Amino acid sequence: EVKLETRGPVLIEVNCRLHGGEGTWLPVAMAAAGYTQVTALIDASLRPEAFGRLPAQPVALQQHGAWVTVRSTVEGEISRVDEARLQSMRALGSFNNDYLPDKLKPGNHIVRTTDACTVHGCVNLVHADKAAYLRDYEEAQRLMDLGLFEVKGAAPAELEPAAGGGDGAGAARPASSDEAPLVLPKYVVSPKTSRPGFMALSVHHANEHFFRTANVPVREFYRQRRGMHWP
Repeated sequence: EVKLETRGPVLIEVNCRLHGGEGTWLPVAMAAAGYTQVTALIDASLRPEAFGRLPAQPVALQQHGAWVTVRSTVEGEISRVDEARLQSMRALGSFNNDYLPDKLKPGNHIVRTTDACTVHGCVNLVHADKAAYLRDYEEAQRLMDLGLFEVKGAAPAELEPAAGGGDGAGAARPASSDEAPLVLPKYVVSPKTSRPGFMALSVHHANEHFFRTANVPVREFYRQRRGMHWP
């Protein structure tokens, strides 16, 4: 949970639950760490010996990866999906898999992506070579920014140049004739990608949810690794 203050975003709470996103991120986590929250939970319940061999935290990055969201630069009834751009992403050396719901087809309505709740799927990238992965990541983002969808009654979106003449002060964004361009907060800008992001300035508290009736391996893990105790 993040609260936006005048001085910037403040992290209010961290709930250590299973990550959402319908599990579409699992291939990236598995390739990068060799295990996931899901496999760890299964091991804790069915294979205590395997669970006991898990490190307290990931010790080595086996591969590099990213969960690239499928975004829409337009809103309305889909008239065309740019299959050529999709195939270009699928041809990348880092491409692992993708998730595009069946509703992303002509005749169905699509909303313009403005936040995490209005993304429309994902493309998973994984590669052992960091340089190759970064090249593919930037190319996937470029193709996504160009737009995958066209809607009835609207011309294909065109990208405006980054604010400040491309010096990293802002991010390229799709132009729209029927609404103002999306303006993102500029608290932090990555020097490598010029993409705006956020920085948490303080932590209020963190919660680790846990069932008191959980089995012994799970309780022992939290006792030894997290210093948690129960009566």
